[in-house]
Amino acid sequence: MKRIVASIVLFSMCAAGAAVIDGSYRIVLPKKKPLGVQNAIEEAGRELAAALKEGAGLDVEVVWSNEFKGKMRKNPAIFLGAGPAEKAGLMPPDLKGFENMIVENGRNIYIFGRDAQRIKNEKKADWRRCVLPTVKGVSRFMEKFMNVRFLAPGAVGTDIPRIDKVEVPDGYSDRIAPPIDYAPAPYYTMMYGYAANAFGSGMYHSYGGHTYSKACPQEKYFKDHPEYFGLVNGRRTPVPLKNSTLCISNPAIEELLIKELLAKFDSGAETVQLAQQDGNQWCQCEECKKFGGPKADTVGEKIWILHRRVAERIAKLRPGKKVNIISYSVTSTPPKTFNEFPENVMIEVCSPTEARLKNWKENYKVPHGFVVYIYFWGNYPLPGLTAKRSYMRCVEMIKTFKRYGVHGVYRCGFGELFGMEGPVYYLFGRLIDDPDANPNAVVKEYCDRAFGPAGDSMVEFFNTLDRRLMAADLMENKGSEYGSALPQNPLDLLAFIYTPETAAKMDATLTVAEGLAETSKQKTRLALVRKEFDYARNLGKVASLYASYRFDPSKLTFEPLSNALVEREKILDSIYGGNPDPAGIPMPFPGWPEIRPFGNNQRRIVMSNGRLRAGIGSPLRWDVKMMKEKGMLPGKDRLSIDVNMVEAEPEFVDFEKGVWAKC
Repeated sequence: MKRIVASIVLFSMCAAGAAVIDGSYRIVLPKKKPLGVQNAIEEAGRELAAALKEGAGLDVEVVWSNEFKGKMRKNPAIFLGAGPAEKAGLMPPDLKGFENMIVENGRNIYIFGRDAQRIKNEKKADWRRCVLPTVKGVSRFMEKFMNVRFLAPGAVGTDIPRIDKVEVPDGYSDRIAPPIDYAPAPYYTMMYGYAANAFGSGMYHSYGGHTYSKACPQEKYFKDHPEYFGLVNGRRTPVPLKNSTLCISNPAIEELLIKELLAKFDSGAETVQLAQQDGNQWCQCEECKKFGGPKADTVGEKIWILHRRVAERIAKLRPGKKVNIISYSVTSTPPKTFNEFPENVMIEVCSPTEARLKNWKENYKVPHGFVVYIYFWGNYPLPGLTAKRSYMRCVEMIKTFKRYGVHGVYRCGFGELFGMEGPVYYLFGRLIDDPDANPNAVVKEYCDRAFGPAGDSMVEFFNTLDRRLMAADLMENKGSEYGSALPQNPLDLLAFIYTPETAAKMDATLTVAEGLAETSKQKTRLALVRKEFDYARNLGKVASLYASYRFDPSKLTFEPLSNALVEREKILDSIYGGNPDPAGIPMPFPGWPEIRPFGNNQRRIVMSNGRLRAGIGSPLRWDVKMMKEKGMLPGKDRLSIDVNMVEAEPEFVDFEKGVWAKC
């Protein structure tokens, strides 16, 4: 493999005092930190050491700060965390949040920021609940000075090229502030998450979009306080937990919401989300009808009024803390009874479009601006558990976020398909750092680094797919007054994306790529693409054959459709290790333990290719084996029985006899 010199520096020639890392260096970790911060920086330090070994052949010892003494101090080191930088006089007093710095000083290298843990006394603090600028700095150092690329989670997802040396120019110093400070997303590891700008909620407390069920859980309050819950069709009744309907005119609900938010602030959060539940049932009591006055004539308006009142009280109770109010579902439309929010408020805009963000920005006073909640990925958007987003859509969305000062992105669903969606995930993370990046160049970089000599073939593979996804995104026509032209039946959309010509071209280019891959990492990455592509190609085939069958339900059209469904069942068996249990989860992907195939969704979800809008019933849920045995043509053959009323208790019905035996 070609050796790459990773002395990516600001000067054409190295200064005499440049730091050239060798075996005398040590990576020094901070010891006296909150445990979550300490553990995260240790993980970053050990990943850096492993990359130095793999890329440059250097054995660099990792030590704790209390171990770095005596003769060790005679040699330069890589210091992680704020402490050494402060002692060296390198820490700017205004450095904050996720801002991080890389500084060379006297051949020592300092990588640091003001790391913090949201819940200070939490012993097993997840890194997603921390602010770790030092970790972000380590990922940047590995990219900038070692030419490492974080393509996906885990070792297989990290490309570490062979390099001659790792060199940092004399006096080098940079300071970078990530453009977002709120980045929750599922399915990733820490170093990948920080590199991909998917580093968690940090000092925000997010409920994932629903606060009410935490503030007023039905299992705690319904028995003794049914009046807290909505009056629906004449009675107080809790509906399923996620959709708990509360009586928002009851003063106790406001108190419970404030109590819940205060608890999160007092545990360490700087910002707490305030969000209603899902569901279309709302309290019908007379007080709720009157709540907010005559102009509050929608449920959404009433909730806006309640949430503003909660924020006003929080501003007095916890000065300096922030309330993140969600604009979602019934509150998708901004309030009409007021246009100014208290000084502690930001708005989390769900399904953000240019028009929505423009309306908020131009017509409302929101002191702390906007974060967004996007539905780009997951098991519920069309077309389900197959690739969903085009390069174009990612570019347009990120540029829109930049125009309106969006400073946080919640990815609701992400990482289900690191094979087929790998380039788009990579592109999305890169665009957050640089919205003007050339998407074609970013995708080429991804393919070259992920697949080596097979890179060009994989560029063609993904571009072929992207053209179909781009057409689908254009048909969706988000935010247009003309509405969407996108097929709402997921089968129609799958047939459109995976036409016979498209599927054949993708298969041919993937086959070429499989023959060109050299390393085990490249082959494992391609194996994941193959697994996900075979699943998607089969779905496209099923969709097209089902359309033919619906036009002409006959044995001639049923036979190829049933064969494709049998093939699909075999694909599912390969994903789930032959386990037919609908609640079963996918087998770990061979050689890549960090990958959760198909988002770790249960078989019952993948059987339908997703849920909600994406879910497919017929023909994916047909019992093809039984239909073939009985010679049935679904949708054409109809069975009927005569039901006779009898006075006596009927005898046991034998479902193996009579008309039942034909089913």
